[in-house]
Amino acid sequence: MLYTPNVSSLGRKVFGRYWLPFDPPRHVGVFSPKAMRRALSIAGFGKVSVRTVAYQARLYFDSSSALKAGMRLHGAPAPFAAGRSLFYAAESAACAAGFNWGEEILTVAVKRPA
Repeated sequence: MLYTPNVSSLGRKVFGRYWLPFDPPRHVGVFSPKAMRRALSIAGFGKVSVRTVAYQARLYFDSSSALKAGMRLHGAPAPFAAGRSLFYAAESAACAAGFNWGEEILTVAVKRPA
């Protein structure tokens, strides 16, 4: 099982370059669900399940909002509670409806026998 940020997420669409996973050195590369599925297929994985989830949507919203506002990420939580709840609800609903807009890609893959 693998979790990784989703470059096709609602958060990336909303925050653009201020989206938390673009804040180095957190991630060198960020995948979309389609790219993750393709990379695992090329790497020899047969059974691949890829979907997005909103588990970290609140954290990503707060941190991305802080980055966009020019605030430091360390210290007191950013004052974005009202937006955070709306963002989480929208993203959770989108994931439940089958859209790949969740902040993270949840992947389960099984390696093909050699």
